[in-house]
Amino acid sequence: MRFQNLKLSRKLLVAFAAVMAASILADLFVLRTLNVIADSTEKNARSFDLSLAVDAMLLATIEQQNTVRGLMASGDEKYVGEYEAAKQALTAEAGTFKARTVSPEQRARVEKVEAIVAHWQSALAERQIALMRDPNGRDQARALTGTIPLTEARKTLTAIQKAQDAIIESRLAATKAADGSARLTLLVGGMLAVLIAVAMGILLSRSIVAPIGAMTAAMRRLAGGDLTADVPSTDRRDEVGAMAKAVQVFKDAANQ
Repeated sequence: MRFQNLKLSRKLLVAFAAVMAASILADLFVLRTLNVIADSTEKNARSFDLSLAVDAMLLATIEQQNTVRGLMASGDEKYVGEYEAAKQALTAEAGTFKARTVSPEQRARVEKVEAIVAHWQSALAERQIALMRDPNGRDQARALTGTIPLTEARKTLTAIQKAQDAIIESRLAATKAADGSARLTLLVGGMLAVLIAVAMGILLSRSIVAPIGAMTAAMRRLAGGDLTADVPSTDRRDEVGAMAKAVQVFKDAANQ
């Protein structure tokens, strides 16, 4: 059915629906983009927490080495307590990281660090602690210092942190891109809604206002006695067409 044959109420409904459709489509896209931003923000918060956990693991690893060195240098038992605290801290932070990460590669790296440090603890650190408690074993304990390095553990923790930094950077870039898309969509959607509103206004003007104007002019001519005036829009099937048919009946009756 042609637009001009629709009832006036339906013409208005079509015009309103067209503007609303453009607005709703833009809003849906923006909503989807906002969901992407929210998801990325949530994941970044978790990634930042995991980065802090990596820092804490590195600190706990270094602290274990330092406390054992302090014990070797001074023989002070307070270092044993500090060693145990650092050991527990590493276990706790590693457990937190493994529980929260979604990366199998990162989880495997943390497990590698745990294995390296556990070997160092059992094969060196705790042997030295035990020997330091024996006055006759202190020289032997000190001689063991540095025989099992933790260099690989530190390198692995550095690799984990670099991977976390890359993940965060990637998600920040995705968030920035999504934010830009949302802003662009709002702008384009608003402009599109305005253009559709203008287009529908022109269409309504041509299909309603202009024909009624022409009808009014014809009725004036007929009222002035000019029975040669053509009645426009008699072929239409809307309210304008109904008016035109009524005027045509009036004209035909006047010609008889």
